[in-house]
Formats: sequence, structure tokens, C-alpha cells
Amino acid sequence: MTRTYLEADEVAKLEAAATNLRDRLLIRLLYHLGCRITEALTIGKRRPFGTVLVSIGPKGLPDDVQVVSISELARQSNRQESEVISELREHGHLLFSEEAFSRLIDRLTSDVQEGRLLLPVPTEKLAEIRTTSWVKLETEKPAGSKARPVSWKRVGASK
Repeated sequence: MTRTYLEADEVAKLEAAATNLRDRLLIRLLYHLGCRITEALTIGKRRPFGTVLVSIGPKGLPDDVQVVSISELARQSNRQESEVISELREHGHLLFSEEAFSRLIDRLTSDVQEGRLLLPVPTEKLAEIRTTSWVKLETEKPAGSKARPVSWKRVGASK
């Protein structure tokens, strides 16, 4: 019988063969979500996985990047999405929306190409880049209502 999936070591080889950070992260995204490229391309248009964020763990970028379905983790643990997000942050994870992560990668790619930054990028440096320029998570809820869905908004200067 023919196999229709890749093992973790095969994905690691694909990542290693990728010529740029964007391609490595796309390979990782597809592997962790378990979706086809056409499904990944529609993520911004529809939300088949609920709230999905890109998590950069304590080891930094590119070594500790995952796509996390916050909605799925909340369902599995019978908690609110905001509680799951808080717990991930307490464990040293930086969380990004698809748009914010894309902007971060664009900036990092430019910095790496111009020699201002070397890989791997530690979480502390990523937090510094994020807080000095854009994207903070909104978790406040309007008075008298249930918790708002997690959303991102732009703050400060763009780059």
C-alpha cells in the first residue's frame, strides 16, 4: 500500500533543503496543520480550524515554530481561548496572527539578508522586535458581554 503522508524526519529534510525562511515555514505550517497546499491557501479566507495562531516557542526562530489551533486546544481542555493563550505565553511562547507573522518574517528576512540579524533568532529578540513595532493581542471584553474572540490590531510604527 502506498503511503500518503510524510514522517517527521522526511519533513525535516524538506525544511533543510528549502532555500529561504518563508519556504521552511510553509513546509512546517503544512506539516503541523496536516493540510494540503490548497487548504493552507484558503486559511485567510475561511477558518476551518477556528482560531489559529503561529507560536514561536522558547528556542526561537526557526527551531521552535508551530501553527497552533487555539480553538482545538480550548475544546480539548474545556477552557476559554484566552486561558489557553495565557498559558502558552506563561510557558515562553510568542503568538502571532497569520498577518502579523507574515510581517515579522518579511522584516526578519530583510534584516538577515542585509546582515543585521543572524539565525537562529532567540525569543527575546523576537519579543523586542514585536513590542517596538506592531501587533499586540487584544483580550479585553466589552462590559456585560461574553469573552470576545481573540483579535490582533496594529499599534505603533509599521517598521
